[in-house]
Amino acid sequence: MVNLIIGIGCIRIHQEDNPGVKILPRLPKPTWFRFEADASQKLWMIVAFLSGLTALAYEVLWTRLLVFSIASTVYSFSIMLAVFLLGICLGSLLAVPVIARSRDLRNVLMVLQAGIAGYVTFTLFNMESLLSAPWNSYNLDRPMATFWRYLKDSSALMLVPTTLLGMSLPILIKLASRDHTHVGGGTGRIYAANTVGAIFGSLVAGFVLLPLIGTEHSLMAVVTLNLFVVALLFRTGNAPLKVRKVGTPAIVAVILAFTLVMPGDLLSPFFMRDSVGQRDMKSLLYFEEGLTDTVAVFEDNYGILDPDAKRLITNGISMSASNVIATRYMKLFAHVPILLSDTPDNILVICFGTGQTTGAAGIHPRVKSVDSIELSPSVINAAPAFAKENHDVVNNDKVNIVIQDGRNFLLTTDKKYDVITGEPPPPRTAFTVNLYTQDFYEQALRVLKPGGIMAQWVPLHSQSAREVDMHFKTFLSVFPHAQAWMSVANEILLIGSDQPIDIDLAKLKARFAEPRIKQAMDAIHIPDVHSFLANIWFLEEQMHALAEGQPLITDNRPRIEFYLDYGNVVDTPGLERIVFNRVEADRFWERVQNANAEDEAEFRRQFRVMDLYQRGVMYANREMLLEALRLANDDGLLRYHLQAGEPQIQELLEQVEADPGNLEALLNLGHSFYQIGQYKKSLEFLTLVRKRQPKNPFALLYTGYDLMELGQLEQAETALKDAVRNNPGEMRNVMQQVGLIDLLQKLEETPDDLLLLNAAAKFYNVRGEHLKSLEFSSRVLEKEPLDREALRSQMFSYRGLGQPREVIATGFQYGNVDPEDMQYMYLMAEMYIKILNCDKAIPFLEKILAVDDTYQNAQKWLDRCKKKTGEAVPAA
Repeated sequence: MVNLIIGIGCIRIHQEDNPGVKILPRLPKPTWFRFEADASQKLWMIVAFLSGLTALAYEVLWTRLLVFSIASTVYSFSIMLAVFLLGICLGSLLAVPVIARSRDLRNVLMVLQAGIAGYVTFTLFNMESLLSAPWNSYNLDRPMATFWRYLKDSSALMLVPTTLLGMSLPILIKLASRDHTHVGGGTGRIYAANTVGAIFGSLVAGFVLLPLIGTEHSLMAVVTLNLFVVALLFRTGNAPLKVRKVGTPAIVAVILAFTLVMPGDLLSPFFMRDSVGQRDMKSLLYFEEGLTDTVAVFEDNYGILDPDAKRLITNGISMSASNVIATRYMKLFAHVPILLSDTPDNILVICFGTGQTTGAAGIHPRVKSVDSIELSPSVINAAPAFAKENHDVVNNDKVNIVIQDGRNFLLTTDKKYDVITGEPPPPRTAFTVNLYTQDFYEQALRVLKPGGIMAQWVPLHSQSAREVDMHFKTFLSVFPHAQAWMSVANEILLIGSDQPIDIDLAKLKARFAEPRIKQAMDAIHIPDVHSFLANIWFLEEQMHALAEGQPLITDNRPRIEFYLDYGNVVDTPGLERIVFNRVEADRFWERVQNANAEDEAEFRRQFRVMDLYQRGVMYANREMLLEALRLANDDGLLRYHLQAGEPQIQELLEQVEADPGNLEALLNLGHSFYQIGQYKKSLEFLTLVRKRQPKNPFALLYTGYDLMELGQLEQAETALKDAVRNNPGEMRNVMQQVGLIDLLQKLEETPDDLLLLNAAAKFYNVRGEHLKSLEFSSRVLEKEPLDREALRSQMFSYRGLGQPREVIATGFQYGNVDPEDMQYMYLMAEMYIKILNCDKAIPFLEKILAVDDTYQNAQKWLDRCKKKTGEAVPAA
């Protein structure tokens, strides 16, 4: 459209300058191009070619470096390009006075080329100080600060050399044109040569230099090219011939010597970083600078909690891992759809990553073939580092690894699949959104067999609540029969089909009985079909409710890639909205076939375990995780979150057996057993520590905790006071514990004192031990059903436990006692909003605002509820 307007404007100007002249569309007569240029013009074209080549080569290499600092998003890439073009623009402007005042532009050009080489060399020695430390670029809570950081880092690396490059082009045009009568021809020749050079530069840097010699040596190769341009300009310059004959070899010798003495590992520390922080080079297991990305695999420092944990880093971004949590959800991306499919003959996995999803698919005996699509050869080359976790997938005869873009593969393949599973990078990563759009799902549906299952990852930790809702809307628009599974915190697996997804318990039990599958599921702490099905979170009804009013994600409107207006990634309030709206166990169980009453009871128990697990992780609440562990009769995933896994404890016991005086192992055992509620065992190991170190503050502190839980209050108080004497930093914490002990001792003397019971309920709520708080408030309500303080404590207990319906039920009773209480009305409105019932929240919000129109979030919530668009997620 802009070009059309410009064209029409030119025609109108021509008509005004030449009245009466007809404007007829006329093609010029074709003629053969004849290249004519003398020796000097050819020289300037060669220099222009090399200038364009180095400019685009640098841009490719700089981009590879900048993602380690400002990550890979549309905004970071936009500012990288903006800074590059800004430098060219500034250079062009600065060239004007230089051209006017300089007597010998050749010398100026030599200085510019040498300056470019010098600054790039300077950046190699100072990369870590020039560029910011890695960080989480998915949060844009302060967009201007973020964009300033992008601009600062991009400018530090690129602005000086691009300005010098920008000055070079006008000077070359001036040199090639000689005078104003040849400006057109000179400009055309220089621009043509520069453009061809730029094309070659991008191709050579991206497809030859980077994969062959890496970023650092590629930069040095381009720097050397800049310096050889200096030598070329000197050799063809105006200095006396003898000077040039002697000087040129000397310059070349200096260039070669400079290149040879340059260290070869200047960027090694720089590459040892990701969004988590700086990595220890000693933990590096694999590194490759490939055609499409820079890939590294590191050992993760989880200690004996998870000694085999590793992490896959691509372009400085932590993309995947093999710790207990990541392994569980990634393997389930294959296990869930395959176990639910009656004929999973052919499987397609889009995005290989660590290979755990592909490997999990390949071990199923019913699966005949697995095609795994991956864009990066370097990621595949890194797969052996995860061989233990991915079942040595690269040597599995069933698995066919295809190096190709996932979308292109779907467009070109004629093969039909029973299951497709996709685990692309987070959608806020640049150029990833096309693996999350409606068009992508439609292409996947085309290659699925009738009744085939599509599985898709939706991360909660790297996008906003509104974007998550858009994923639900988009997925359901293509796969109307869908479910959402949450096997760990912050990760959702969507599965969908064009036909209802049957859940036949008898078939599932038979599939679980396969020895290889049983072993694989035990390894991710899913011992049976009941614990497997307990990971279900949403059916279609819940996803439709969450997605109401949201737009679709399409290729034409890739909204989630441009996330500036969508806010921060999902935080606790956003997670609550996901967790609170889980499908009810009854509604899901209606879909399960061939099950008996015993199956249902076991499923309900495991369903409740996952409720507690998700809330315990969401609130970082040990009490809820302990309750889940008790209900589950032990569980490896829960133990992992409590930092007391069975392998960890076994390793510590072996250390103590080998060296009974190992105090660190004894302390860790005391802490581990305390974490899982085995207080007597914890006390045994802490006692051994205190025999050797009577004043060890850690042992004293946890001895006090253990004794409190065992009801030995006087001994607990003594241990805690001894702990604070040896570590005054624990004063505040210990004083709280001592205050609680005093309260509990008084309750032992007068167990029916309502004031003391209410005080204990409040105390435990403050400590985050809401289940204990409920014990005390319930004792009050048994005697006084409308006791205001007890009802209030129960509301806050249920709020802390993340049980909105219980909060509302208790609120109905509290409303009979004190209906004008602002906190009560606020809590009721918040809970109704969280369970997507805005109509019932509105009266409470209106009453609040009638009393105080500045009450926190009330007006914002009311506006959202009345609009019923966007996300109704209360602020933290």
